Amino acid sequence: MLLFRESIPSTWVTHVMADLLSLLVDHAHLERKAATPALNLEKYRLLFDRVHELNAVAIEEFQHYGLVHRLLQRRGIPFAEPQPSPWTKGLIRSIRNGVQGQVIDRLVVCALNEGRSCDKFQALACALAPVDPELGSFY
Repeated sequence: MLLFRESIPSTWVTHVMADLLSLLVDHAHLERKAATPALNLEKYRLLFDRVHELNAVAIEEFQHYGLVHRLLQRRGIPFAEPQPSPWTKGLIRSIRNGVQGQVIDRLVVCALNEGRSCDKFQALACALAPVDPELGSFY
């Protein structure tokens, strides 16, 4: 999607396929976490004219959270606490000081997270299609 220099490790799909329950729970948390920065960005004066778009992003991410959460419930998968992402933590630590730098860097971090998730879910969808068609089409 974003042509990352580093592709998804070839072992990633095999690793998550071995523990789909954890992946699904993590996916729900990721959707919830994706809504939060959109709302937090509204505090910056530089983005005051983008509040409607930021709200739309937050609403869409919360809707995705609801979809994944309902999938968990339908499949009888217990909801668990979120696991931290070292990759995302590293990106967040690199955010600069100063309002303009923070706004730009936070937007970039959100875009990188979303792009990497899309890449991973696309790979997962292909792997799931033959073994779990419902989940494959979900992704």
